[in-house]
Amino acid sequence: MKEVLSLSEAQVETVSLLHERAIIVDSMVHSVSPNFFQSFQGADLRDYFQRAKNAGVTALNHMFALAAPSEHRSERDAHLKSFCNWYSIFEKHRDAAVLATTATDVETAKTQGKIAIFLSLMSEMNTIGEDLFLLDIYKKLGISSAKLVFNKKNSLGDGCIERTDCGLSELGVRTVEEMNRLGLVIDLSHSGAATSIDAMKISKHPVLFTHSGVRTKCDNPNNLNDEQIHALAENEGVLSLSAFSSFVAWPSYNGFRPTLEDLVDRVDYVKNLVGVDHVGVTSDSSEGVTRESFGPSKQRYPHLYPYDVENLHVNAFDNISHWPNVTKSLLARGYSDQEVLKILGGNLVRVFRTVFGN
Repeated sequence: MKEVLSLSEAQVETVSLLHERAIIVDSMVHSVSPNFFQSFQGADLRDYFQRAKNAGVTALNHMFALAAPSEHRSERDAHLKSFCNWYSIFEKHRDAAVLATTATDVETAKTQGKIAIFLSLMSEMNTIGEDLFLLDIYKKLGISSAKLVFNKKNSLGDGCIERTDCGLSELGVRTVEEMNRLGLVIDLSHSGAATSIDAMKISKHPVLFTHSGVRTKCDNPNNLNDEQIHALAENEGVLSLSAFSSFVAWPSYNGFRPTLEDLVDRVDYVKNLVGVDHVGVTSDSSEGVTRESFGPSKQRYPHLYPYDVENLHVNAFDNISHWPNVTKSLLARGYSDQEVLKILGGNLVRVFRTVFGN
């Protein structure tokens, strides 16, 4: 097999030309690091946007970062504080980044040389409960997608680390139907297998797994088994394969951490199973994450996150600047230009256009 980053001169030129044409969508980037919102006042965030642009990235799906609740502030108040933070970012960096809520917003950002940013709810569905009217309010404020479940059971269904996996609750069914009605993307990452299959069967729109992996290749509970992948193809959705090391291979795999070549192996697997129209990749990256800030997640979910901060992501794709390596890898593996364009973001834009409309 050809080395992932070993390219001919013609292929190197192809990478540059493809990035001029491509809409590259990173479907999972975190704003959960405390350093992220601290940096929006200074030059760090501008550098972040510039590095994304230099790497050819067109759009980022940011998991919505909650300002921390406190004894003086409820979770919903914390949501509003986080919206204030984000709108401050868009105002301060309006020459570099723009809020995106449609596929057309992404295409416009591409022509303007800006980064389009989607905002997505991560674990906040816990606070919505029966108050489904809040979904409409969140959409009007700029939210474009939401996870139904995050790791643990909630009122909608079971998470991927629960002992049980009973599928969607009655409220979960109603939530899927309401998200379809409003035009919100359903993100099934971190859901239990039965919960995700229920959602895919019930949803009239394609769904996303914004950051997961292949369970046949790595037995992490967040990864999809073949039944889920087939259900996803029937739903016309997309699985974005995460560069997060523990979603690619366990530490025992090679004694250190997996590589970008291993991640492309997973792309091959999904393509061969259900076709190239249902696969993408994501950096699944966090800016400013440290051993201290990641420690609580590692301690809380050791079976999900066995790696240390230094090895959180696969070698050669461990930050947003490394997207060109993905393109090189796919070309070296023998993917056609059109297949690469789909994997880099075309498949996701198709879902956005279906769910959001024009």
